[in-house]
Amino acid sequence: MPAALSVVIATLDEEAALARSAAALFEGVQAGLLRELIVSDGGSKDGTLDLAEEIGAEVVRAAPGAQLQAGAEAARGEWLLLLSAGTQPARGWSDAVLAQMQAGRAGVFRHVPAGRGPAARLGALWVNLQSRLLGRVAPGPGLLVRARDFGRGKPVLMGVSART
Repeated sequence: MPAALSVVIATLDEEAALARSAAALFEGVQAGLLRELIVSDGGSKDGTLDLAEEIGAEVVRAAPGAQLQAGAEAARGEWLLLLSAGTQPARGWSDAVLAQMQAGRAGVFRHVPAGRGPAARLGALWVNLQSRLLGRVAPGPGLLVRARDFGRGKPVLMGVSART
């Protein structure tokens, strides 16, 4: 039986960011969690698509702003993990995602800013508060959802973080 999780990464001229994301996702490959990696690109002019093919990702082309939707539509997994390029899930992410999937619950990673300044920390706090209190989810930190429920429901904050 194939693994249940399709990872979709939205890109647009994100070669370096995609490399960081792919490295962080390797934990899920080792755990046997990933069915496929889909890079949904909005028209990159750099080496993003070459890198996507090198790492074995399926490449989907979409209009800028529609990458996650197009990637979700191409996915074959029962569950989707939707990421912006450069999102780096923290160690242990695959266990947290598997627990959410087994519980049948959508979820989001807790956002950790890449920068160290007060503006970056405030931005991360705002993203996390929106997720927890309002049910609003920015794709940057990572959204886990059952494929059939994509676009519906209220995900919960998972006990693992991701750096964007």
